[in-house]
Amino acid sequence: LYDCKSIAVLLRHWHLGKLISIFQAHEIDLDVAVDLTEEELHEMGILEKGRRKRVGLAVENLRNWAMRASTSR
Repeated sequence: LYDCKSIAVLLRHWHLGKLISIFQAHEIDLDVAVDLTEEELHEMGILEKGRRKRVGLAVENLRNWAMRASTSR
C-alpha cells in the first residue's frame, strides 16, 4: 500500500475517502500527513472522534512504514 503516490489512495484504503477534499484543501500530501497530530486534524475540521482516530491509525501506519523504509535504505 505505501508505495502509493497520493494521500487520496491512502485515505480510500482506510475507508476515509470522504476526507479527501479536506486534505486537498489544506494541501496535505503523504509527506505532510506523516507528521499530523490529532489536534491538527481537529483544526482541519475533522471533528468526529472516530474519524480522527482512523486517520490517526493511518498516519501511524504510514509513519512506521516510512521509518522502516528509511532504515532499510
